[in-house]
Amino acid sequence: MDDGYSKWLIEGYFIKLYDPASQQYSYYWIAQREKSEYVHTWSATIASGAESGPEEIENLKPLALDRIYQTVFGIKTSCLIYIDFPQGTRRWGTDKKPKASSSNRYIGWIDHKMSPFDYPTFIGELFLTKGGSYEYPNLYAYNPSGRTLRPKLHFIQNRCDLDVVEDPETIEKLDKKLIPYRFITLGGIPATRSGAG
Repeated sequence: MDDGYSKWLIEGYFIKLYDPASQQYSYYWIAQREKSEYVHTWSATIASGAESGPEEIENLKPLALDRIYQTVFGIKTSCLIYIDFPQGTRRWGTDKKPKASSSNRYIGWIDHKMSPFDYPTFIGELFLTKGGSYEYPNLYAYNPSGRTLRPKLHFIQNRCDLDVVEDPETIEKLDKKLIPYRFITLGGIPATRSGAG
């Protein structure tokens, strides 16, 4: 059985990083990595049937330009968690329905069954970088239960130091896919309607 942890980037891997804002990509090599963990408790309780305002998880952001933080999280409580990343763009909905609404809360959510607190899965994987719109996520929580809840999230980060690939011969081999790499689009592939509901 795949434990999911084989999906972590490791030293020696190549990545092709695409920034939708600049519409440019660069190749990088993972020089070093280190794990970090962070637990975030929601700033307030959430009443039954209510959605919280945004929680800005700024403590996750990288402080150096030559890093990328591969991030996953697990959830405690039965709240549905929604992610805006980049800010103002709801993730994981469909093109036609990118965002949950009062008529359907089950659009683009993650819950404790999909990604348990003690064993976060890669279903909500994010890549964080310094600068621009990809430093940290904004999260919202909806409480479908019959009682007041206060969500708690367990973040695991694979903090990677990056070296830019500048050697023309290596870049040519990467372009021709002679050297394997992982393609990463910052912010993921957004729904075409961006967050409109």
